[in-house]
Amino acid sequence: MTDTVQWRVIATSVVGRSHIEAQRGCEDAFYPHNASAFNDSTLVIAVADGLGSATFAAQGAQFAVEKAVTLFHAHCHTCGDMIDPCVISEVFASVRQELILMADANHVDVTEYACTLQLVALNASQLVGGHVGDGLILGVRPVSSATDDNVVDILSIMPRTTKLSEYDNATHTIVSPYAIEHLRIIQIDQHNFDMYDGVILMTDGAQMLCYEYRSQTLFQSFFVEMMKWIQNNNSQPVSELSQQLTRFFQSDDVIRQTKDDITFVFARHHE
Repeated sequence: MTDTVQWRVIATSVVGRSHIEAQRGCEDAFYPHNASAFNDSTLVIAVADGLGSATFAAQGAQFAVEKAVTLFHAHCHTCGDMIDPCVISEVFASVRQELILMADANHVDVTEYACTLQLVALNASQLVGGHVGDGLILGVRPVSSATDDNVVDILSIMPRTTKLSEYDNATHTIVSPYAIEHLRIIQIDQHNFDMYDGVILMTDGAQMLCYEYRSQTLFQSFFVEMMKWIQNNNSQPVSELSQQLTRFFQSDDVIRQTKDDITFVFARHHE
């Protein structure tokens, strides 16, 4: 992870209990990892969760996040200062097509690369993004507008009418023929609202720790404590904070609460 003038990004992916028991590696992915990727005034980051039923879930997730960020940057070179939200749907459609081409080249069904996909771009002017599948995308409120009962807002979550726990494991994927129909677009004009100075992206393994499925509400206290921890350790490099975050998600208390792989990305504007 990286600490730059523009962005402070803390992130981790952790193997879930069910994957440890099945001797499978982590099938989540996030991108980018390298410091230079965050030096631009616009933060762009992607997260994916490979489906456990897919043979090449890990490869599909890693391919999807790298391709999404790369394609987004390529599209935005022609956008000027303001990002057209149509770029998001174009990127997601292109990622799906690239996965199909990869599957064809390897002579396997594309469902063997099935994964969810989240993509977010944030700068002083806009917050835009897209989301297919489960997991959460949250907006982080500036300190000036945050309260103990509202430090983050849900920007995207998969609509659910029946799911009551992590064990009801049905989701949309980027390789589905209906992926773009289920794409949820995020579009916030920061010029008018200045609502967020950061974002959080997470897969559903982490979602179990901070979201109540029955009431469909966030555990704001979880995020209040996280903000305090980050603020109290503001002098530490983000690489060390990311390692601490990894150790937290690998702790026995967390492993008992959620069985799935966990990916958690916290990114905030840093003066």
